[in-house]
Amino acid sequence: MIEITLDQTEPVRLYVVEQGQGQPLVFIHGWAASHRFWKHQISYFTSRNYVFAYDLRGHGDSAKPERGYHVEAHVDDLKTLLTKYQISSPVLVGHSLGGMIALQYALEQPTSPRALVLVGTSPRPIDSRKRSIQFSFLRFMIRLSRNRASKFTEKELFGPDVDPELVEWVNDESLRTPTHVILEILQDVKKFNVTSRLSDIKIPTLLISGEFDSATTPNSATQMQQLLPQAQIQLVKGAGHNCMLEEPSNFNTILHSFLSELRSQ
Repeated sequence: MIEITLDQTEPVRLYVVEQGQGQPLVFIHGWAASHRFWKHQISYFTSRNYVFAYDLRGHGDSAKPERGYHVEAHVDDLKTLLTKYQISSPVLVGHSLGGMIALQYALEQPTSPRALVLVGTSPRPIDSRKRSIQFSFLRFMIRLSRNRASKFTEKELFGPDVDPELVEWVNDESLRTPTHVILEILQDVKKFNVTSRLSDIKIPTLLISGEFDSATTPNSATQMQQLLPQAQIQLVKGAGHNCMLEEPSNFNTILHSFLSELRSQ
């Protein structure tokens, strides 16, 4: 565990996993998730890379204070962790909210990351009136019943042939994130929009989308690619939003190939 400070007065303990040697890979999970969403990647890449994963504040085994869940706070946490563990030139691998954190970090620290891997990530989660209504309805469902909210999001998060046991595992893991945390994050990401600044990110970027991801569609990745100077796209066939869990072998092959390209540059 590492202890960081929120507002100079309230300590926040973050759960960290680190293992392996080589090019640093920093895995940043998404909303209502944990570092365990990267379990297949942690086990696969540890023999090839220095792997660093952690639970965001409010998630998994990290502390869950009553406030402080805006994207900027998560970015500050990431800065603290990279400094504390002396991680230089990392490849930041972010899923969904984790991808937004990685994007914001890259904009604030443009010379720090070696590359970005953005999985199911949007530079602007609220990109239409329809999406705004969906977010509002999701907030209502979460307040009403977490289990009902999980059922509401299943079609967005998974492909059509997903293993029901995986769905159950994801739902159980998500319930470890308190309601006050997920509601504050939902409210904050409505304001997140770095679309106009994407051209400032000059480092190699891999955009990974699940074929059936309707939370962050493959079309969103295509739009991002047009704005990012060094971006490429890979599609994970048969998977939804949690493509690294649904199709881990395909996902790992895609990420491994990208890392090999980086080493040759």
